[in-house]
This record gives sequence, C-alpha cells and structure tokens, in this order.
Amino acid sequence: MRKFGSVSFIFIFILFLYSTFGVSGQESNTAIVDFEAQWMQPLKIADSSVLVLTNDVVFHHNGAIIVCDSAIRYSDRMIECYGNVIINKDSTYIYGDKADYNGNTNLAKVYSPLVKMIDKDVTMYSYNLEFNTLTSVGKYTQGGTITQNDNLMESQEATYYSDDRQVFFVYDVAMRNDEYILQTDSMGYNFDTEITTFYKKAYIWNKDGNFLTADRGQYNRFTDTYTFTENSFIMTEDYQTWADSITFNQTSELSHLYNDIQIIDEEQKVMLFGDYGIYWGQLENAMVTKDPAVVSYDTSEGQDSTFMRSDSIFLYKIFLVDGDKEDEGIPEYMSYTPEDIQRIMDEVSYSDEIVLPEFFPINMSDPYASDVIIDDDRLVIADMQTHSDSVMVDNISIPDSVTIAELPVLTDSISVQEEIETPVVVEKPKTKRELKREEKERKKQEKLNAKRAELLNRMRVQEANDAVEREFDSVTVVTVVDSLNMDPLSLIDDEEEELIIVDSVQRILRAYHNVKIYRNDIQAVCDSLVSFSVDSTMHMYIDPVLWNENNQVTSEIMHFYTENQELVRAEFEIQPLMVEYVLDSLYNQLAGRVMIAHFVDNRIRMLEAKGNAESYYYYQEEENSDYVDGFSVTECSFINFYFDGNKLTEIRWHDDVNYALYPMDKIPENQPQYMRNFKWEEDRRPKSRFEVFNRRIRESIREEMSAIPQPGFTITAEIDEYKINLIDQGIWTDRSEDIWINPEHFLK
Repeated sequence: MRKFGSVSFIFIFILFLYSTFGVSGQESNTAIVDFEAQWMQPLKIADSSVLVLTNDVVFHHNGAIIVCDSAIRYSDRMIECYGNVIINKDSTYIYGDKADYNGNTNLAKVYSPLVKMIDKDVTMYSYNLEFNTLTSVGKYTQGGTITQNDNLMESQEATYYSDDRQVFFVYDVAMRNDEYILQTDSMGYNFDTEITTFYKKAYIWNKDGNFLTADRGQYNRFTDTYTFTENSFIMTEDYQTWADSITFNQTSELSHLYNDIQIIDEEQKVMLFGDYGIYWGQLENAMVTKDPAVVSYDTSEGQDSTFMRSDSIFLYKIFLVDGDKEDEGIPEYMSYTPEDIQRIMDEVSYSDEIVLPEFFPINMSDPYASDVIIDDDRLVIADMQTHSDSVMVDNISIPDSVTIAELPVLTDSISVQEEIETPVVVEKPKTKRELKREEKERKKQEKLNAKRAELLNRMRVQEANDAVEREFDSVTVVTVVDSLNMDPLSLIDDEEEELIIVDSVQRILRAYHNVKIYRNDIQAVCDSLVSFSVDSTMHMYIDPVLWNENNQVTSEIMHFYTENQELVRAEFEIQPLMVEYVLDSLYNQLAGRVMIAHFVDNRIRMLEAKGNAESYYYYQEEENSDYVDGFSVTECSFINFYFDGNKLTEIRWHDDVNYALYPMDKIPENQPQYMRNFKWEEDRRPKSRFEVFNRRIRESIREEMSAIPQPGFTITAEIDEYKINLIDQGIWTDRSEDIWINPEHFLK
C-alpha cells in the first residue's frame, strides 16, 4: 500500500479498526473491498464515521477495478465514488460521473448524463447502468443504444452479460445492419456468434426486400439463416408463405417449412398447402408433402375454385430463351421420382420440433438471473422465486445446434450453397434387388413409350387422311409421350413451340399418387399429374377418371386445356371410354382409340370418338323417365356427340357405319350391354371439396404487413442528439481512456 504522508493518531486508530482490510492475499469473492488513495481522511457524521479518499482513488473487488477522483467509504462494503469514474473488469470499461458500490450485492450503480460502456468492439450508451462485479453483468432500464461494427441495437431495457458477450433487450427493441432491420419487444444477441434470438413477435425487413415475421425465432448471420418456430410468415414480391416453423437461408433463399403450410402465388393465383415443404426462392420452386393440396382460384365474379390433393406436389419454373431451356440440364429435384420423395419423407421426422441453438446460459449466482422470465407474450424482467438452468420457450429446450433432418443436397438448383458448409452425403451402394427392380422398370417404361409412340404415329396418319368436316377446325391433337421422370419440356408438342417463345417462363406442377380434384362442375382422380402454364394444359396418368355431371370418362392418359381458369378441351388416349348413367344398371357408353371433349363455360359441348368408334345408347322418349324405349349399338370410323346444357341433343356417325337398334325386350343374349373396359367408378368420385381439401385458408395479409412502419431508431437518435448537446455545453465528455493501475497490483 502506498505511503500517505503524515497520519494522525486518530487515523492510526481507525486503521486498527479496519485492520481486516488487508490488501494482499484477498480472495476475489470476498465481500471486503480493497482500496488505495493518495490522501484519506476520517470524517465523523452524526454517530458514525466515514473515510474520505481523494487523489488517484482505487477500489478492487471480485477482480474489478473502480477508479475515481474522490470517494466516501461508509463501511468496508458501502462506497460512493465521484468524478471521472471508471469501472473495469477484463475487457469491459464503464464510464460515469458518479457511482454507488455495494459490496454485499456486488452491484455498482453508475450515474451520468450519459453512461458509456466499452467491451472490445461493443459500445453502449444509456441514461443509467448497474454493473455486477461478480458476474460481470450490466443492466440499463431507462433506454440505451449499442453498436458493434455495422450492428445497431436499441431498447428501453437491456441486460448485458460481459463474460458471454451476450445481451437481452426488452421493450421497443430495434436492430439494424447491412443484412436486415428488425423490430420486436424481446430479443437476445450474441456479439461473437452474431446470432439474434427473439421471443416476441418480430418484424424483419431483409436486404432483398423480403418481409419476415414470427412469434419466436432467430437469425444466424454467419450462416445467413433464419429459424422461425412459431407463427412464421415470409412475404416476397409475388409470394406469401405461412408455416408453424420455417428455416430460411437468405443467401440461397432455400426454405424448409414445417406444419400448417400455406403458400400463395399471387401471380398465378394458386395456393399450396401441406405439413412439410421445401421452397427454392431463387428459382421460385416448391415441393410439399404430408397431406399436400393445391387451390387454384379466380377473383372474377362467378368463378369457382379448383381443389387438388395428392401425396406430394411440386411447383417449379423453367426459364426459357427462344423456346429452349436457359441452362443445360435441370435441377435434381425436378426429376424426383415417387421413391425419391418417399426417401425424403423417411429422412424427415415430423414429430421433431425445430429447436433454437443455445443463446444464453443463465448463471443462477447472478442477481439478475432471478429477474429473467419468459411468459406467453415476451421475455420480461421481473421477480421470480424459482428458476431452471436453461431458458425454456413453450417447453422447447434450447441446445447448442439446430436439429433439422438432413435433406438431399440440391447442387443443381442452389449454386451459392457451395459457400455454406454442408455435410458430405455418401450414397449407399444399391443392392442387387434394387438394381434388378430398376432394370425391370426401365424396360417396362421403354415398352410403354414405344406403344404410345406407335399410337401417336397412327393417330397423325389418320388425321392426315380424314377429310370429314369438323365443327371445331382449330382443334389439334397433342399427345404426351411420357408421363413421369423425364424432362418436362419434352412433353410439349412441336406445334406449340411458338407459344413458348411468347411466354419466357414455363411454370410446371407435378403431383404424385392418390391425386384428387374437385370443382363444383368437374371432379377427377388419378395417380400422377403434370400441368404446364405455357399452354395451360394438365395431363393425368395411371387410372385417371373424369366426371362432369352424370358423365364419366376413363382412359390411360388424359390431357386438359384451359383458358382463363375454364376447361375448353379434354383429350383421352389409350382405351378411352365415356359412360353416362341412365337408369338402374343402364349406361350410355362411347369408345374409340382417341376421344376429344370440347367445353363451353365448363360444360361439355361436343364429344368426338376417333378411330374404331363404338357407342351403346339407350333411348328415352321423355327426359328423366323411368322407362327406356330401346338400345342402339353403333360402330364406325368416328362419332360426334353434341350437347346443350349437358344434355345430348344430336349424334353424328361418320364412315363405315354399322348400326343396330333393339327394343329393350328384343336385345340378343349375345349382345353385350357393357363395353370391354366398362367400369362405373362413382365410389372414387370426390363428393365435396372437403374430401379433397380440409385445411383452413388464410386470406392475403400483404396490405396489412406492407403498412407496418420500419423502426425509426428514436432512442438512438435522441441519445446521439443529447450527446452532441452535452459535449457542446462542456457538461459531458465522450471518454474512452484506460485505467492507470494494473489489476494485478492487488494480487501481490
């Protein structure tokens, strides 16, 4: 200890009373506060005495140093510091004009027009500050602002954990940097990992112009990834996306969505639903599984919505230049087979919740730890009697990393992914059984392709030779050669290439397994479906069935052509058969090699059966009569059926007509009344949209979300203005000096 000049007998007596203050050899956790000064003088106040210290006053406690111009020492644990106060522990420096220190609670209350704190690259200004020298935790409650590099944060209250370089903000929290602007009421931030965690509804505006919001979640700046765990929502220029939980990489714009998903494509007027999905934002492509559904809607008056569901659904785009794909090849996921999708679903555990990485290890010895609780609305500062060793958010524990099932690395679709560290995926060698099954499927597909190609060639030859006048001269037959696992552009007929040049973006929808479609006037089922925007077509494969009023059509492949959300033409290939229910077990039937149906106002207007056409028809004198007059059997080259209001009004037979008409009681026993491929599949028909779609539909909130103002950072602006005024008036100095004494001095 320094020598202090002449010391009176009274002062020696006081030192004896305070002999337990020994400077050296003290433990850092002792309640005794060590001190030094150039000059000290006892002063009697009422019935007690205090010690006045001036000139290079230094206090040491819990490894923290407090220096000031002068101080009053009321006891070995109670001190008041005045003038040029600096509190230093490790890398943390706090600057103020006055400080009260309580050695019992380890708390220093710092006062100044503005209190400043520096911790390496972190700088904080606030109107008040408390600092715990034992736990290295600081807290302001009257407004403050913090900066670190390009990060700016402000709030009404905050708790700063110096050892962990983390901070909790509550009330009027705002943050901004080069990546995003964030507004919430409860937020945590780690200055080393640059992970932002929010526990209250947060609004985020990112650098790409997207708007994001969720009730809870985080952003990891190093990986450029958002993780939202409750009521998540993302809004881009053309899309609105909801889900319970979302992970979103801002660099690649790759999103994983979990539970209660809804995506609105406002440009195409399509809504996509499901409980697990992947969204490739840069390509505006999506895959949804686990009870997915699509709703195609039209805001025009009187237009019905179309509902569709399947086991898995893909929506994606191909950008075209003069009718060709812009890039060689297509992304891996665009050629996923049903087996690929099942593999993805097997690798994803839907029961697992998305878990936020550990943000804040609360130290129970910290007096502020007893003030931190999380209620249903926000993380708040309040008194609490019992605690746990980790923060819990709605029973979601917060471990060290995000638990998300690994998904296939889609290198073709996300080129920027190479910049992000990804696990190496080692593909297991295929078994002999798998290879044999693949070879069998390949041969089966080749045979089917050859059969369909032969059919297509025969149809074109017949078209060229047919000279029969047709009511719809502009109709052309387009056949899809393959159904699945091929380049989608190859499904487009050569005659439609000019259409592609007009529309530079090809939007494609694929649905796999158990497809069901419902609209008030039309219903359909099949196993697989693909739809193209460039020519407004939809193609159904594997046991498809179409219903319109009392009519049912079956075939191996179906093609549908629409305009303005209305069906205008349908083509049925490979054993097509139209069936109309008449009475009891009687059905009108029409068959041919190819059938084409033409629609007006979504109602069938004409039906063509081309090539080996055959019809079974029951005659009734009166509509809706319970009596059938006769039964006709007709064979010819092709047949045209004409309808008015879904009622058959005329039949035309063409070329090599063979005709027989029988009274009902004179039908020969060897004359079948059901065609070879006849099947009435009313049990497969969706009776209402709820058999296809039973989810809630969220209305657009674009207008509401767009009206939310971005934070104005008023707390920071007020502090900055106040700081300038204080400096101009000479009241306050923006200090950053180091302390003049080495803390190791007290350990000698």
